[in-house]
Amino acid sequence: MKIVYFKVFLMSSLLLFSCTKRAEIETIDSSEILPQAKENQDIIDIDNVVEEDSIQETPFQITLSEKFPSILFNQENELKERDVLFMPNRLGYDEKNEIYFVKDSIPFHLIEWSFADSAKTINAFYNWLDCFGSNCKSIRIEESVNVSKEAFTIWVIENKLVYLASSQSIKEKDWELLFENTSIKHYFTLNQSPRGKIQWRLLSE
Repeated sequence: MKIVYFKVFLMSSLLLFSCTKRAEIETIDSSEILPQAKENQDIIDIDNVVEEDSIQETPFQITLSEKFPSILFNQENELKERDVLFMPNRLGYDEKNEIYFVKDSIPFHLIEWSFADSAKTINAFYNWLDCFGSNCKSIRIEESVNVSKEAFTIWVIENKLVYLASSQSIKEKDWELLFENTSIKHYFTLNQSPRGKIQWRLLSE
């Protein structure tokens, strides 16, 4: 009889010991898994932050920022809401850069069309004068008229047409840092305030 009791006691002890060890093993495993999952999640979040921070400005934005450090991109800009026809978009340019920005709390819209040579630049400019703005108004050289509700300046350069628009009057000389290369020939500069008329500067070749 003692032997039977002893066997029952031994089997009960072994069973209890086995359950205890299994519970300990399961507890250890789950505690090791949970921190690991959190650590992996942290790594993924960091990767996402790095990816967002790695967004780079375009070369055109970098050039503008270097010349005018107070410029801010990706800001609310009322000029984005207007619908304006730009004839040079249809005239076979080689390259186009366009950007909206804010400088000193004033919204601006800048477009630069590059052409293969001066002949194509001048031809594009004359075609633009034949159909200027959304109303496709014709303008003669040196004609002093108001053709836009907004202020704008146009530079006609050897191989470029540059258009700068704003809700306020533009002092074109403040923006001539855009053309620091003195070897480039300037042909015309047009400047108009919102309620004014086009002021022309004809520059010799």
